[in-house]
Amino acid sequence: MADDTTGSDTIYPIPSGYTRWAGGDCPVDPETTVIVQFRDGLSTRAIKANKLWWHHKPQNDDIVAYRTLP
Repeated sequence: MADDTTGSDTIYPIPSGYTRWAGGDCPVDPETTVIVQFRDGLSTRAIKANKLWWHHKPQNDDIVAYRTLP
């Protein structure tokens, strides 16, 4: 899958252990705890998936990668 740079001039590497995300419906159960990386390179703390916007707008706060937590 090609990198989607819309909304940002910088491509941030996807951290090891994360799944690349190109936008769309939430890819995990809404009650799953996740950490996500945004297009601008920032990450969240652990948060329930249903608290996030998974579709792309495209803007710097689009989720570009995620990982699930136990």
